[in-house]
Amino acid sequence: PIINLDSGMFLQREIGSSGEYIQTLEPRFYYLYVPYRDQSQIPIFDTIQPQFSFLQLFTTNRFDGADRQGDANQLSYALTSRLLDSESGSQILEADIGQIRYFRNRDVQLPGVATETNLFSDVVGDLNLNINDYWSAIYTQQWNPTTRQTDLGAIGLQYHPAHHQVINLGYSYNRSLDLKQTDISFAWPLSSHWSMVG
Repeated sequence: PIINLDSGMFLQREIGSSGEYIQTLEPRFYYLYVPYRDQSQIPIFDTIQPQFSFLQLFTTNRFDGADRQGDANQLSYALTSRLLDSESGSQILEADIGQIRYFRNRDVQLPGVATETNLFSDVVGDLNLNINDYWSAIYTQQWNPTTRQTDLGAIGLQYHPAHHQVINLGYSYNRSLDLKQTDISFAWPLSSHWSMVG
């Protein structure tokens, strides 16, 4: 059995000298209970444990794939705030932050991975900014409250002037892998029949 309770509120107010923007405040609480079942005799075919992110605060399984169902007794709490254009309804800014409070150990794991015993997850958050119709930026951070260090961070910039025209620039940092990585990608039409992607 899987039991999950999802609750939240949606608050909004007009800001600006003539109410040209709408700001929202969206607290959310998500409780998940999944009892422990021994799954050690089930082979792993395609199941992985994805990188922890804001979206994983609200999933019923911490694994991707059908070979493992994670046990859980936990409460996720998060806060989202958006800045919207009151005339068009388009989103200008979105900020998210959240964490999980665990009430028991996570015994179901992939082979070779120890039981997780921490009481709190990392604090995860992201910031999405639509600068104008062509430019947007994103920032993501995963902060460890035990070590008081950033475990994962990423920043990205996108230029998207028209359909099928996009250029992405990104930088990411992963403490556990000791990885610092820069990404550049693009897709651009050369003519009505040819385009380049890289």
